[in-house]
Amino acid sequence: MENLKEVSLEIVYGAIDELNEQLPFGQKLVKDTSTALLGEGGKLDSIGLVNLMALLEEKCEQRCGKSMSLFDDAAGAGANPFESVESLSQFLARKLGAKL
Repeated sequence: MENLKEVSLEIVYGAIDELNEQLPFGQKLVKDTSTALLGEGGKLDSIGLVNLMALLEEKCEQRCGKSMSLFDDAAGAGANPFESVESLSQFLARKLGAKL
């Protein structure tokens, strides 16, 4: 079985690549685990977040063959999973672990 942490980070980075194609230069996201997404220092607004989540769900289905709704479980996740690339990747790894 593949390392879920690596797979989830690969999916997040792939979604960031696609989202960056839509964003203006000053709003592009850096593919680094320390990159802030929402909150202090974050570059995503609500529409950017929705687009990122849709891309993540699409990438999960393409990569793992499993559809999932990340929005549904994010509210009950405790700490904000959208704070950084690292927290989002960890959240996704937990979701993938539950699905596989």
